[in-house]
Amino acid sequence: MRFLFITQPGDGHLNPLAPLARALQSAGHQILFAASRPYLDDVMRLGLPAVAAGPDYRWDAALQRWPECVNHMGADSPAFWVETVNRDVTVPLVHDLRRIVVEFQPNLLVAEVASWAAATILREVERLPLVLTAWGVEPGTPSSIRLFGIGQDACRSAFGLAPWNGKAVPTDLWISYTPPSWGRLDREPLPETWRVHLPLDAPTGSSMVSADQPLVYATLGSIYGTAHRLIRAFIRAIELGGWQGLVTVGRNNDAAQFQHPSSIQVVQYVPQSDVLPKASAVLCHGGFGTMMGAIDSGVPLVIVPLGADQLFNAERAQQLGVAKVIEPAQATPEVLRHAIGEVMASDSHRKAVQSLRAEVKSMPSMADAVNRLVAMAKI
Repeated sequence: MRFLFITQPGDGHLNPLAPLARALQSAGHQILFAASRPYLDDVMRLGLPAVAAGPDYRWDAALQRWPECVNHMGADSPAFWVETVNRDVTVPLVHDLRRIVVEFQPNLLVAEVASWAAATILREVERLPLVLTAWGVEPGTPSSIRLFGIGQDACRSAFGLAPWNGKAVPTDLWISYTPPSWGRLDREPLPETWRVHLPLDAPTGSSMVSADQPLVYATLGSIYGTAHRLIRAFIRAIELGGWQGLVTVGRNNDAAQFQHPSSIQVVQYVPQSDVLPKASAVLCHGGFGTMMGAIDSGVPLVIVPLGADQLFNAERAQQLGVAKVIEPAQATPEVLRHAIGEVMASDSHRKAVQSLRAEVKSMPSMADAVNRLVAMAKI
């Protein structure tokens, strides 16, 4: 069987797809990723074959591509990015994807939720089954449906498709990596959604951090590394708390530009599987991969959401008692230090994250997902 994966060019978009792609590879199936040309090396670095599709851009350089994005942080950022991607990316991306379909002849399409516009159009015009992987936002909720509709019809008309009906997102299956408690917060019927355990990668064996004293792992992921003020606040908060710290600043930053005491390491990147099992708390922006990795490792969080899905993730995590949320404007070193100390000392946060971890661990495995996708594939 052949499976075509569609991803936006950012690590937070790719990483939830990679374990599923590797599982299909291990089962003897062919996989191919379609991504923006500047991001192909990042995909292939994970051992995943990839081909260029759509305009050239990367999410960790979004400020250069769309400088107006600085005016659309916080609550209005999801709508801004959906509109922007549908205006500038979706139509040329679908044209390239159609060419790839002719050449690769996939039996099934797999896309992460931020690629849903292109993926759902491709599903209709090529008559191929589609699996969408959700992030923290539950599929089928009013907020996700509203987002899906922004700029959608102009893209559909470019391929002779009728306007979208404004109801369920057209896909054959949603794969969600969040546990059942996460979805039940909506108290609404959802479309076909199947929850699968998203595992951490195997540890590399790095000895960068020890577990002999409380460790705070702090990160803004791969896209929000331009928030230097917040990175410095993270470092200072850990210093004020007297904890061991590991802070990642992203591949586009020089770690040496951030001053820090010897008790804190500042690096561009570290595999989360090497640090999360040793962490006592995670300080982050609420990116999906970091948040789910922390839950999978049983570690409580302090979240400073900056935009996009982080807003939904932070709200959910706080409602479920696994995180404390600090708004960016209030994220001073002193406030962050207090919040970190609170979640590290809190029995309620520990119990909540352990309960959610147990739910996650009990969900179907990647091997189960492979079997289901193979059964769905078009022969």
